Amino acid sequence: MTIYAVANGKGGVGKSSVAGELLASLARVGRKPIGIDLDQQGNFTSWVGVVDDTTIYGHAAEVLEGTATLHEVAIDAPTVPGASIVVGTHQLGGLTVQDVPDLATGLRDYLRGGIEPWTDVVIDTPPSLAGVTITALVAADVVIAPVSMEREAIEQLERLEEVLRTTVGKRMRPGARINWIVPTRYRSRGVMSREILDRLTTTYAGRVTSPIREDARVPEAYRSSRRAGRPVTLSTPQTRAAADYIDAIGTIIRDKTGVAS
Repeated sequence: MTIYAVANGKGGVGKSSVAGELLASLARVGRKPIGIDLDQQGNFTSWVGVVDDTTIYGHAAEVLEGTATLHEVAIDAPTVPGASIVVGTHQLGGLTVQDVPDLATGLRDYLRGGIEPWTDVVIDTPPSLAGVTITALVAADVVIAPVSMEREAIEQLERLEEVLRTTVGKRMRPGARINWIVPTRYRSRGVMSREILDRLTTTYAGRVTSPIREDARVPEAYRSSRRAGRPVTLSTPQTRAAADYIDAIGTIIRDKTGVAS
């Protein structure tokens, strides 16, 4: 089993999109993935087809609290065949170590106990480097950091690396680091995008996927995906956005499974 955590302390960089595409790609290559949405905004949940009238049996906060198991609260991801999802709800926002003493390590210990039939776990996190994000980082085998092509990109990654090195690495998961960086909102004709991508590939050599490009046609692909409640690779597979995700996510999956997405 491989546990993937998608994290960045900044919002709007494409975490939920990357989590959704990773879940869909794992299912497409014959894995049996489950997504866990730890963001109270529930964007990952929505990205895989869960809507207001979808029948659910529980939520991610209950798993962290130890009042429910994955098997009790997971549902089939409505628009991602072969995948399951544990929904994220507002209850996640109130979780603290006072409420859940083993908040940082409980999910890791629970998942390591075995969660058949699932073969992979994809965890989406809130735009924060504390609380339940620490929970995900401690549990993860693979940390994926989406980062948009803006001036703060390197700083965002440095903050995440510091949390992994200190809060996570020193006490709970030695050797924790960012395994993969997914550059998002990349404009091939933009000087800033090219400069930042060059810095990323130099600073984090061997850990940067191909970029997710942004141009005039990409927003419509995302709008179509949002309307359908499906990852781009499933809703508009012929688009440039889908091709970029297949390339980027495929690199990550091949590294762990040896299977192309």
